[in-house]
Amino acid sequence: MYFFRGCSMGGYAASERAGGRSEETATPLNHIAFVNRIYRIIRVIKVIKVIKIIEEGRPGHEMAELEARMEELVQKREQLREEQMKWERWEENRRNVRQVFALAREREREIREEERGAALESRRTERELEECEAAMDRLAGAAQMVAERRVQEWRWEIAERERGIAERRRAIEVSELEEAVRRSRWEAMREGRERAG
Repeated sequence: MYFFRGCSMGGYAASERAGGRSEETATPLNHIAFVNRIYRIIRVIKVIKVIKIIEEGRPGHEMAELEARMEELVQKREQLREEQMKWERWEENRRNVRQVFALAREREREIREEERGAALESRRTERELEECEAAMDRLAGAAQMVAERRVQEWRWEIAERERGIAERRRAIEVSELEEAVRRSRWEAMREGRERAG
Protein backbone atom coordinates (compact mmCIF):
# COMPACT_ATOMS: atom_id res chain seq x y z
CA MET A 1 0.00 0.00 0.00
CA TYR A 2 2.80 2.39 0.80
CA PHE A 3 4.22 1.58 -2.61
CA PHE A 4 1.17 3.11 -4.32
CA ARG A 5 1.24 6.14 -2.09
CA GLY A 6 4.90 6.53 -2.86
CA CYS A 7 4.16 6.39 -6.58
CA SER A 8 1.50 9.06 -6.33
CA MET A 9 3.58 11.31 -4.07
CA GLY A 10 6.63 10.73 -6.20
CA GLY A 11 4.72 11.77 -9.29
CA TYR A 12 3.48 14.86 -7.51
CA ALA A 13 7.00 15.70 -6.33
CA ALA A 14 8.25 15.27 -9.89
CA SER A 15 5.56 17.65 -11.02
CA GLU A 16 6.68 20.14 -8.39
CA ARG A 17 10.28 19.79 -9.53
CA ALA A 18 9.26 20.27 -13.16
CA GLY A 19 7.18 23.38 -12.44
CA GLY A 20 9.14 24.75 -9.54
CA ARG A 21 5.89 25.69 -7.69
CA SER A 22 3.47 24.13 -5.22
CA GLU A 23 -0.12 23.21 -6.04
CA GLU A 24 -1.47 26.54 -4.76
CA THR A 25 0.88 28.63 -6.91
CA ALA A 26 1.22 26.32 -9.94
CA THR A 27 0.66 27.73 -13.39
CA PRO A 28 -1.89 26.17 -15.78
CA LEU A 29 0.88 24.39 -17.65
CA ASN A 30 2.15 22.75 -14.45
CA HIS A 31 -1.39 21.68 -13.63
CA ILE A 32 -1.69 20.02 -17.03
CA ALA A 33 1.58 18.17 -16.49
CA PHE A 34 0.42 17.06 -13.06
CA VAL A 35 -2.94 15.83 -14.40
CA ASN A 36 -1.13 13.82 -17.07
CA ARG A 37 1.04 12.24 -14.39
CA ILE A 38 -2.07 11.40 -12.38
CA TYR A 39 -3.52 9.65 -15.43
CA ARG A 40 -0.37 7.57 -15.80
CA ILE A 41 -0.32 6.74 -12.08
CA ILE A 42 -3.96 5.61 -12.22
CA ARG A 43 -3.20 3.31 -15.12
CA VAL A 44 -0.19 1.86 -13.27
CA ILE A 45 -2.30 1.35 -10.14
CA LYS A 46 -4.96 -0.50 -12.09
CA VAL A 47 -2.35 -2.82 -13.59
CA ILE A 48 -0.69 -3.39 -10.21
CA LYS A 49 -4.09 -4.00 -8.64
CA VAL A 50 -4.86 -6.76 -11.10
CA ILE A 51 -1.38 -8.29 -10.68
CA LYS A 52 -1.61 -8.27 -6.86
CA ILE A 53 -5.07 -9.79 -6.90
CA ILE A 54 -3.87 -12.57 -9.19
CA GLU A 55 -0.54 -13.29 -7.43
CA GLU A 56 -1.26 -12.71 -3.75
CA GLY A 57 -5.02 -12.47 -3.35
CA ARG A 58 -4.93 -9.20 -1.40
CA PRO A 59 -7.37 -8.88 1.54
CA GLY A 60 -10.61 -7.05 0.97
CA HIS A 61 -9.81 -4.11 3.28
CA GLU A 62 -6.57 -3.35 1.41
CA MET A 63 -8.44 -3.50 -1.87
CA ALA A 64 -11.03 -1.13 -0.44
CA GLU A 65 -8.21 1.19 0.68
CA LEU A 66 -6.70 0.98 -2.79
CA GLU A 67 -10.05 1.80 -4.39
CA ALA A 68 -10.50 4.70 -1.98
CA ARG A 69 -7.08 5.97 -2.97
CA MET A 70 -8.02 5.67 -6.62
CA GLU A 71 -11.25 7.55 -5.93
CA GLU A 72 -9.24 10.19 -4.13
CA LEU A 73 -6.95 10.49 -7.12
CA VAL A 74 -9.94 10.78 -9.46
CA GLN A 75 -11.39 13.53 -7.28
CA LYS A 76 -8.00 15.20 -7.26
CA ARG A 77 -7.98 15.00 -11.03
CA GLU A 78 -11.42 16.68 -11.16
CA GLN A 79 -10.23 19.37 -8.77
CA LEU A 80 -7.21 19.95 -10.95
CA ARG A 81 -9.45 20.19 -14.00
CA GLU A 82 -11.57 22.80 -12.25
CA GLU A 83 -8.40 24.61 -11.19
CA GLN A 84 -7.15 24.51 -14.75
CA MET A 85 -10.47 25.90 -16.03
CA LYS A 86 -10.26 28.61 -13.40
CA TRP A 87 -6.76 29.49 -14.54
CA GLU A 88 -7.91 29.55 -18.17
CA ARG A 89 -10.83 31.84 -17.30
CA TRP A 90 -8.50 34.03 -15.29
CA GLU A 91 -6.07 34.21 -18.22
CA GLU A 92 -8.91 35.04 -20.61
CA ASN A 93 -10.18 37.74 -18.27
CA ARG A 94 -6.68 39.14 -18.00
CA ARG A 95 -6.40 39.25 -21.80
CA ASN A 96 -9.78 40.96 -21.99
CA VAL A 97 -8.74 43.49 -19.37
CA ARG A 98 -5.50 44.15 -21.22
CA GLN A 99 -7.45 44.62 -24.43
CA VAL A 100 -9.83 47.02 -22.71
CA PHE A 101 -6.93 49.00 -21.27
CA ALA A 102 -5.25 49.04 -24.67
CA LEU A 103 -8.43 50.37 -26.26
CA ALA A 104 -8.74 52.94 -23.47
CA ARG A 105 -5.14 54.08 -23.99
CA GLU A 106 -5.72 54.29 -27.74
CA ARG A 107 -8.88 56.35 -27.22
CA GLU A 108 -7.06 58.57 -24.74
CA ARG A 109 -4.31 59.12 -27.30
CA GLU A 110 -6.92 59.99 -29.95
CA ILE A 111 -8.57 62.42 -27.53
CA ARG A 112 -5.22 64.07 -26.81
CA GLU A 113 -4.60 64.37 -30.55
CA GLU A 114 -8.06 65.90 -31.03
CA GLU A 115 -7.47 68.31 -28.15
CA ARG A 116 -4.09 69.26 -29.58
CA GLY A 117 -5.65 69.83 -33.01
CA ALA A 118 -8.49 71.85 -31.47
CA ALA A 119 -5.97 73.97 -29.55
CA LEU A 120 -3.98 74.63 -32.73
CA GLU A 121 -7.17 75.49 -34.60
CA SER A 122 -8.24 77.80 -31.77
CA ARG A 123 -4.88 79.59 -31.79
CA ARG A 124 -5.01 79.89 -35.59
CA THR A 125 -8.55 81.26 -35.43
CA GLU A 126 -7.54 83.70 -32.70
CA ARG A 127 -4.60 84.90 -34.80
CA GLU A 128 -6.85 85.33 -37.85
CA LEU A 129 -9.33 87.30 -35.74
CA GLU A 130 -6.55 89.57 -34.52
CA GLU A 131 -5.39 90.11 -38.10
CA CYS A 132 -8.96 90.88 -39.19
CA GLU A 133 -9.38 93.34 -36.33
CA ALA A 134 -6.11 95.04 -37.24
CA ALA A 135 -7.18 95.23 -40.91
CA MET A 136 -10.56 96.65 -39.87
CA ASP A 137 -8.80 99.22 -37.70
CA ARG A 138 -6.59 100.20 -40.64
CA LEU A 139 -9.60 100.40 -42.95
CA ALA A 140 -11.52 102.40 -40.39
CA GLY A 141 -8.58 104.80 -40.03
CA ALA A 142 -8.26 105.16 -43.80
CA ALA A 143 -12.02 105.63 -44.17
CA GLN A 144 -11.98 108.26 -41.44
CA MET A 145 -9.15 110.10 -43.18
CA VAL A 146 -11.03 109.96 -46.49
CA ALA A 147 -14.20 111.17 -44.81
CA GLU A 148 -12.36 114.02 -43.10
CA ARG A 149 -10.70 115.02 -46.38
CA ARG A 150 -14.06 114.88 -48.16
CA VAL A 151 -15.67 117.03 -45.48
CA GLN A 152 -12.85 119.54 -45.82
CA GLU A 153 -13.34 119.59 -49.57
CA TRP A 154 -17.05 120.16 -49.09
CA ARG A 155 -16.28 123.03 -46.75
CA TRP A 156 -13.98 124.53 -49.32
CA GLU A 157 -16.62 124.13 -52.01
CA ILE A 158 -19.25 125.73 -49.78
CA ALA A 159 -16.89 128.58 -48.97
CA GLU A 160 -16.19 129.07 -52.69
CA ARG A 161 -19.87 129.07 -53.43
CA GLU A 162 -20.53 131.53 -50.63
CA ARG A 163 -17.75 133.80 -51.94
CA GLY A 164 -19.19 133.56 -55.46
CA ILE A 165 -22.67 134.38 -54.22
CA ALA A 166 -21.35 137.34 -52.23
CA GLU A 167 -19.42 138.66 -55.24
CA ARG A 168 -22.48 138.31 -57.48
CA ARG A 169 -24.59 140.03 -54.83
CA ARG A 170 -22.09 142.89 -54.64
CA ALA A 171 -21.99 143.09 -58.40
CA ILE A 172 -25.78 143.31 -58.49
CA GLU A 173 -25.78 146.00 -55.83
CA VAL A 174 -23.11 147.97 -57.70
CA SER A 175 -25.11 147.62 -60.91
CA GLU A 176 -28.26 148.79 -59.17
CA LEU A 177 -26.41 151.77 -57.68
CA GLU A 178 -24.96 152.70 -61.04
CA GLU A 179 -28.41 152.45 -62.62
CA ALA A 180 -29.86 154.62 -59.88
CA VAL A 181 -27.10 157.16 -60.40
CA ARG A 182 -27.76 157.22 -64.15
CA ARG A 183 -31.49 157.69 -63.61
CA SER A 184 -30.81 160.46 -61.13
CA ARG A 185 -28.53 162.20 -63.58
CA TRP A 186 -31.04 161.74 -66.40
CA GLU A 187 -33.83 163.13 -64.24
CA ALA A 188 -31.69 166.07 -63.24
CA MET A 189 -30.77 166.79 -66.85
CA ARG A 190 -34.43 166.56 -67.89
CA GLU A 191 -35.53 168.95 -65.19
CA GLY A 192 -32.76 171.35 -66.16
CA ARG A 193 -33.86 171.37 -69.78
CA GLU A 194 -37.44 171.93 -68.78
CA ARG A 195 -36.48 174.95 -66.72
CA ALA A 196 -34.34 176.29 -69.51
CA GLY A 197 -37.12 175.92 -72.10
